[in-house]
Amino acid sequence: MNESLRQKQKRLSRERNNKTTIQLNRGNKMRLEKIKLSEGFDTVDEALDEVLSFYEDEKRNESLS
Repeated sequence: MNESLRQKQKRLSRERNNKTTIQLNRGNKMRLEKIKLSEGFDTVDEALDEVLSFYEDEKRNESLS
């Protein structure tokens, strides 16, 4: 099947901006939105990055103990 022009534009935009698509269930998206608002992040992407960094730091600290 031929890729539509809009799909090509979206794909190129994601590649150019180093982004991918991700599907989250509504509950997890709402949780990220709450973190974004409470911590003052500009985007959900920033909130997710912070959560992942926190998790990685915790795991690293556990392995040092």
